[in-house]
Amino acid sequence: MFWNKHPESSFALSRFGTIITRSKDSSIISSIIHMTEVANMNLDDLMDWIFDKTMGDEFRKIFKPDEELDYRFSYVHYISALRLALKSPYSATESPMLHIWIHMTCALLGSTRSICARIPEEVGLPKIRIFATLVAFSRRETVLKPKNKGKNTADSASGIEETSGEYWYMKFISNGSKLTTEQTDFYNERAEAMKTGVRERTIGEWITKNKF
Repeated sequence: MFWNKHPESSFALSRFGTIITRSKDSSIISSIIHMTEVANMNLDDLMDWIFDKTMGDEFRKIFKPDEELDYRFSYVHYISALRLALKSPYSATESPMLHIWIHMTCALLGSTRSICARIPEEVGLPKIRIFATLVAFSRRETVLKPKNKGKNTADSASGIEETSGEYWYMKFISNGSKLTTEQTDFYNERAEAMKTGVRERTIGEWITKNKF
């Protein structure tokens, strides 16, 4: 903690021996960062895609204003290493639906890390699969394929950006709260592509065994 605050210290190289203590058992934070990178979106964009109340509650609990995460040198980064709590509030088991949604989305977008991510507990997996497919399908052109610079990304009727969660949620609702055939085909194709070598009890294994 001292060397993180004072990296110019002559003894800062010693930090390499203690660096694993920072953010130990706080995987949900790194998972959120991972999704912004894989899906090519910022934190505000990510929030726009949370359509489930439980996932929303988990997200709001993590980013509640004026809490420890807002302070760079808070002890929260060492909450497990220093045994300040019996369980880290930022572990995957504390936000299981958010964890599964993030890694299911990123797995569909080709992330090896997410394909190998463990399932902390089986909560709402069929419902999460729908929301993860919506996000991954909407980002497929920019993540899985070269960007089409000439493509118009705004819906002419509503003026809402086609990459926004609002746009895709409205389409989902107008389709009777069901995925389109094109979207389920996309999911099944991605599931087939990751079929070889997936580990047991992981996001990747669940996807390959649970096609539409």
